Amino acid sequence: MKTLLSNRFGLGAQDVLPGLQPDQLKYIDEVKSKINKEFTLVPISCPCQKSGAKNDVVISEIDRYGLPLQSVLCNDCGTVRIDPYLDRDSLSDFYTNYYQQMYGRSVDVGPYFEKQKNYGKKFYALTQLPLGSNILEFGCGAGGALDIFRAHGHNVYGIEYSQKLIDYGKSKGLSKLFYGSLQEFQEKNQQIKFDLIYSNHVFEHISDPINYLTTCIKMLSSKGAIICSVPDLYNSHQYIFPNSNLKLMFHIAHIYNYSFQCLERMATQLGMKIERLFPNPDIRTATSDMPEIWFKISKEPAGNSQRSTANNTNDYLGYLQHTEQNFNTGTGLLKTEESTGRKFKTFVKKIVKWRK
Repeated sequence: MKTLLSNRFGLGAQDVLPGLQPDQLKYIDEVKSKINKEFTLVPISCPCQKSGAKNDVVISEIDRYGLPLQSVLCNDCGTVRIDPYLDRDSLSDFYTNYYQQMYGRSVDVGPYFEKQKNYGKKFYALTQLPLGSNILEFGCGAGGALDIFRAHGHNVYGIEYSQKLIDYGKSKGLSKLFYGSLQEFQEKNQQIKFDLIYSNHVFEHISDPINYLTTCIKMLSSKGAIICSVPDLYNSHQYIFPNSNLKLMFHIAHIYNYSFQCLERMATQLGMKIERLFPNPDIRTATSDMPEIWFKISKEPAGNSQRSTANNTNDYLGYLQHTEQNFNTGTGLLKTEESTGRKFKTFVKKIVKWRK
């Protein structure tokens, strides 16, 4: 079934991401020319594994860059995925030759390393680990976040696909950074058990999230946990970014925009406990100035997991349609960054209070 959120989401729509630089536009055009020609697109299913694609809803025919990629709403859990999506070889080509340039990523590694410390402090604030705990970050970049854990006396490991970033991290004293996949790392380091495995805005890039979580679980200590942050499509109206502009949330590198219900179901499939750390009614703040879900998966009975309130497509589709209508009419849009009332210092204070 096809129910586009509005004409902005149809093929040929012109309002792509504003403020793109000429170099970015060049790479976008190159990627567009390769889709369905040199790139191969293959069908993918929702990781909740509850419904077939025939029952799902196509809500967009393009991504925010104007690339002809369908966004599909799962008819059962509310997760939005790009379907069909790039196969493994095409994805490797995209990340190797286009991703950094197309997204306008900074090539100055030093400031990037320092910026990573910001989210490293957030992850550290969520933990109460004894000194000398083993910590692993998947998608560690230059290792700035890991440097926070190292400064507090932990053994830190990182996995990254950029040798340039790994080399910089090692120059800062982070010796245990590795190039390659999680599976390759696990096969070579089976003797190491981790008390925390975390990732920051990486899980939504992973094409086989069940396999990823399964591998992480094998690497956990008896009391270890997995913590991830991902974009939160269903709080898009509460933050300056994207300020109800749902189109900004759909882009080629993000295979999935997860609902928490989908994350619950994946944890249940694996027999694990899941907790939604943010948004959380007991901690009335957020982790950043953009919508995020922070969740924790640990080795406890799945029956103890939290349960989400939304449970059918009409809840999710209704939210998306209402948010798009408000964006098009300008109704309820945030005017200033301060109007969100979500600042990192408040987050840290709440976490400290919560931990006590």
